[in-house]
Amino acid sequence: MDVQDREYFGKVYSEKWAKRFAFYENYGKPYSKEGALALKSMGLFERSNITINLWVMLVGFIFFLTKGMWRSALVQVLTLVAVGLVLDALGFSHRAIKACSYGVNFLFAILANYAYYMKEKTGKESWNIFQFIR
Repeated sequence: MDVQDREYFGKVYSEKWAKRFAFYENYGKPYSKEGALALKSMGLFERSNITINLWVMLVGFIFFLTKGMWRSALVQVLTLVAVGLVLDALGFSHRAIKACSYGVNFLFAILANYAYYMKEKTGKESWNIFQFIR
């Protein structure tokens, strides 16, 4: 893939992001009917690279801030705090709260790549990152 193939929306992206953007351009959301069929034909590593962002799992809201997605960062932090407070008020153990926070981070890791694509494509960022689930 040469540099011209890596240009989307007037910017040049790394090869990893260019592959993700090309997939989204061709098939739409990864969880649409067309996207799911295309993902099934890929290997595990390639499929994971398109659908999951490990940086979000590791550093969470910092990833969103570095990509200029401050609303998504704020939503992630507030979601984690709300889940933690509710589970603590219900008397769950700290292990259970930590496990749920990993689950929330995993959900955001699944949504991050397509949310970044939509932000770059439209130039706008929504407060509702969960809109990309459907």
